[in-house]
Amino acid sequence: MPPNAGRWFTPARARQTGRVTSRDATSAHAQAGHRVRFDWALDGALAVAAGADVAVVVDVLSFTTAVGVALDAGTEVLPYRWADPTAAAFAERHDAVLALPRSVAGPDDLSLSPASIRAASGARAASRVPAASGARAA
Repeated sequence: MPPNAGRWFTPARARQTGRVTSRDATSAHAQAGHRVRFDWALDGALAVAAGADVAVVVDVLSFTTAVGVALDAGTEVLPYRWADPTAAAFAERHDAVLALPRSVAGPDDLSLSPASIRAASGARAASRVPAASGARAA
């Protein structure tokens, strides 16, 4: 699939126009004629929502899976802004374990890995991991 395939607009175009419309879609992925529209992440949600009866954010990345595994294991998830330097203080204030991105988490750290989440069963987890799709769009 070519880069940006299925993308409704580029961030640069949105900044230039100040708004997002279905005209920003590539013709192969245009959904303007449909009442229910699908796309990925916050940008996609913003793009397809205008004029739609229903806009569905498709999140096939790890955040949704991680939240599902956490809830199933009895772990409370406290979402937090991505890349925010105050995340550690937030976790401490809420007596929570700060989840780290998998790429930097050690074997004893909490991350979005299902195995890591199951090991923390019953804990409170403050998540600041990069979840640019479902977490931001929600």
